[in-house]
Amino acid sequence: MQGPAHLAIGWLIGESASLDARRDRRIVGLSGLIPDIDVLAYPFAYVWFGADLDKAFAFFALVHHRYTHSVIFALLMAALAYRLATPAHRNLVAALTLLAVVTHIGGDIIASGTAWPVYPWWPFADVGWTVEWSWPASDWRNIALSFAALAITLIYSRLKGYSPLECFSFRADAWMAAVMRGEMQSTRRFRIVLYTALIVVTAVTVIPLWLYMR
Repeated sequence: MQGPAHLAIGWLIGESASLDARRDRRIVGLSGLIPDIDVLAYPFAYVWFGADLDKAFAFFALVHHRYTHSVIFALLMAALAYRLATPAHRNLVAALTLLAVVTHIGGDIIASGTAWPVYPWWPFADVGWTVEWSWPASDWRNIALSFAALAITLIYSRLKGYSPLECFSFRADAWMAAVMRGEMQSTRRFRIVLYTALIVVTAVTVIPLWLYMR
């Protein structure tokens, strides 16, 4: 499953619990995405192996779905969320964070293919989990989920004035809400730029993986 879908799902988990504080929604939303922080191993491996794409991806495939896709990591993120959340909602935010990370792990089991299992019990057991009907990471369903996540962002911006984008920047989220609601001058031009940027970001994320996996 792609990053935009993980972020949207994590954020919707917090939104469904009616978290009033934007800080708390941000914590839960980012928790849905944070297991993929191990993607940082890829650019380092690319440099380390002298720009050899195959070796870099092989190393990344070994690292990915282990260190940050385990139950231990989920518990650590829940503990961190407890410390960062607003005092009145620490228990709820911690529980939702745990749910968001576990949902991410489950999503990757379903949507990463049988050749790329997840290791939820690492480091205690190096046993990969997958299901026979798991579709590959480059499958069209993952691309569709990513676009669905982007659609959710736009819909929430228009209807409620905030969206999963607040996980990264409150100012950018407010700007996008103003664009979607037609509260800015040159709204049409801004919308074109916004839609183009979203399509480009999705393409940059999905196309390299599709080319490698096909």
